[in-house]
Amino acid sequence: MVYRICTRCVMDTSDHDISFDGKGVCNHCREWDDAMKKRTLSGDAGQSYLNALADGVKASARNKHHNCVLGMSGGIDSSYAAYLAKRLGLNPWCVSVDNGYDTQVSTNNVRALCRTFDFHHEIIQIDRDEFRDLQLSYIRAGVVNLEVPSDHAINASVYRTASRLGLRHIISGQNVVTEAGMPKSWGWDNRDLVNLKSIHKTFGAVPLKTFPTMGHSKMACYTIWKRITTLPILNYADYNKAEAKRVLQEECGWIDYGAKHHESHITRWYQCYVLPKYWGIDKRRAHLSCLVRAGQMPRDEAEAELARPPCSDSTLNDDMAYVCDYLGQSQEQLDNLFAQPHHSHDEYGTAPRVALADKLYHLFVRIRGGV
Repeated sequence: MVYRICTRCVMDTSDHDISFDGKGVCNHCREWDDAMKKRTLSGDAGQSYLNALADGVKASARNKHHNCVLGMSGGIDSSYAAYLAKRLGLNPWCVSVDNGYDTQVSTNNVRALCRTFDFHHEIIQIDRDEFRDLQLSYIRAGVVNLEVPSDHAINASVYRTASRLGLRHIISGQNVVTEAGMPKSWGWDNRDLVNLKSIHKTFGAVPLKTFPTMGHSKMACYTIWKRITTLPILNYADYNKAEAKRVLQEECGWIDYGAKHHESHITRWYQCYVLPKYWGIDKRRAHLSCLVRAGQMPRDEAEAELARPPCSDSTLNDDMAYVCDYLGQSQEQLDNLFAQPHHSHDEYGTAPRVALADKLYHLFVRIRGGV
């Protein structure tokens, strides 16, 4: 099959919903440009905004030892967010959610950062039986986003921790530069608790008694009643991925784990094996396209990277064995499940108010001044 590729980035028609303008530039580039314009600041303006945010965070927790919460995975984005938090004089309570899939590199990175910055680190354990059953439910459902269980648990746990500690601010490593422009058909909103519960009810067997969840009502309680706000500080820091890696390696002993999100066995297996083989999706296209648009990688270098396998055979084999052991399934059993017909997430029920809740939340944040 011949794919049409964007003339600016490396997104192509493997995203079936992609569109191009008269110059051959894709809609994802235009969306990325719009997000950069509306949601980021650079240079002195960005630094001034960061300083103001830090002052607000400190003032909101003046009588507390810790003044914010920060979710850490050992990946580059959350690690550099921790680095910036330290530079801004913040003292976060760091949280990691252990779903059983962290690589040793990611675990070592979190330990190295917390030791270097003298940050408190809490590890929240997810019940393995519940999590295994939920993941198998998503596989049996034939939906594209197998990362929802992990991402939902992380998000819910971070907000729950902030609420428990009486802290109003969450430092986030989410950012426009390296993450904006992901095709909607390649994923699903991980906050959609209605969809999660519906899929599990249809295909699961183990009750989710302890699995961390957060629906609309709980999110409203956290953000409106308890005034908890997420601060994506990388959006105001001229975030450069290569430079961030260099700084963390030199100052904190941080270790590079490879491609984006490869700090997790399940995510690396999902992105390097499941998506390319069964969905025709190579998420590297979206990730590398962000770096191309930002001027952090030449376009021909991104194309050369895409021509190579997403990971080595030995790494893929190790991840396959790890995932099969965790899920209690053979590779043949998993392949048979993935080979079944695909289904859209919204076939299992969805929360139609997610977008509206987003708008109301951001409006509320602007009304009260952002911090």
